[in-house]
Amino acid sequence: MIIEHVKTVILWTLILTSILLTWLIWNYEPAYTDLGESEYIETEEIGEERSFSDIILPDQIIIHEEEDRYWIHPFNENYENIMEILGDVEVNTLIKAGNSARPQQENIYEGLELTFPGRLQADWLLEMMEFKDPAIPLSTVDRVLFFVNPSSADSDVSVRLYSFEEEEVYQAGAGLSLNEMNQLFSSFNNERTAVEPLLLDTSSEDFPEIHYVPSETINMTGYVYQTKRISPDSMIQLLFSDPRNVKMYFPGNGEQQYTDGNRMINILQSESERNRIQILDYYHHTGAQNEQSDRSAVQTSLEFVNGHSGWTDKYVLEDWRENGNDRVFYRMHVNGLPVIRSGANREEYHTIQMSRTGNQITEYVRPLFELQEELSQSEISLPSFEEVLEYIEEDDTLVFELIEDIRIGHYMIQRQSYFSFEPSWFVKQRGTWQQINIRDGGNGELIDREAEPSGLE
Repeated sequence: MIIEHVKTVILWTLILTSILLTWLIWNYEPAYTDLGESEYIETEEIGEERSFSDIILPDQIIIHEEEDRYWIHPFNENYENIMEILGDVEVNTLIKAGNSARPQQENIYEGLELTFPGRLQADWLLEMMEFKDPAIPLSTVDRVLFFVNPSSADSDVSVRLYSFEEEEVYQAGAGLSLNEMNQLFSSFNNERTAVEPLLLDTSSEDFPEIHYVPSETINMTGYVYQTKRISPDSMIQLLFSDPRNVKMYFPGNGEQQYTDGNRMINILQSESERNRIQILDYYHHTGAQNEQSDRSAVQTSLEFVNGHSGWTDKYVLEDWRENGNDRVFYRMHVNGLPVIRSGANREEYHTIQMSRTGNQITEYVRPLFELQEELSQSEISLPSFEEVLEYIEEDDTLVFELIEDIRIGHYMIQRQSYFSFEPSWFVKQRGTWQQINIRDGGNGELIDREAEPSGLE
């Protein structure tokens, strides 16, 4: 009997509890907070979007006229215009070329040779040129040669793709006539300098990497530009998903640090450079990522910059690597010439460097300035390579056998709110670029600036 009473009490308790909960649900009013109108955070457009053809350009375009060779000056967007013309030339199916097609210093032909500062992934060419067959049988390409081919039955001009990594050459007919090639040559008669072939690396006798250096004195132009600072606040708006959650710190040494716990921005500058340009060092912690991206690191970096303020000034791809610690390196160009060194001895002032893990950009380093109005120009006469070689041989710090590259580029100097860019000779030894500055008066003195790391070395 007692058990029956207990069951009855429990049953009525459950019934009354159910009725109470039902009533509470029917009469529940959510305690929403009125947020008012949504707050719109305006994002400043700092730069512009770029395509593959904008960031990938030759560092030299060489005209071959039998035994004579000429360097087409890269000024006034000459290289951009040439690449636009060649981009419309259809390339037929590529076939493997014989040993006679391998690079040689004494090669004699008529053609247009395109050399690049670093290797290209072969499929990038599909966005730069018209290929009849998109299956390019090479992984990487270092040089492209358009040349008059008298033995070709289907076209006046053929094209060759060189891969130094694979030591292979592939060749195809090209939809470019002999007359069109000659017109292209003649359009640069007043914008070219005689050059001679130079072999620096002798490790591969069967596939030498030939450089070209001016064989005569050359007059070039120096520039002075007004500059505009890029505000760190603008980059915070662009690089953080919710800028309202960002906290600022001052770790010392003139640095500023911003973080939301996942992303971090360091604004770098030394105490002596408070009135000078700043460097942005952005880091995004993503944790361990073991998956491999189906896109190249260069493609990922291009899309990242396009999606975060865009590009300022002219930056050209110089080097990249994909080995689990993917890196991409872009160098500033001023009127066609690369900016190789700076008076501040900070390569970050004239380069953009990016790291990738998996599919994610994890580091982004760039200068926070852009060039504005051109203030002045000056004419600078550079010596021939023969004179430069004499000074290299007299300098104890330079060993010709260790030199990896020799080129003409800009030396950048900051003076308050404007920058000057002075053409000069540079040599690359053990991964480091050094400026060669031959003083007036012919006293043979060689001035080497302090070493500065280059690229991904």
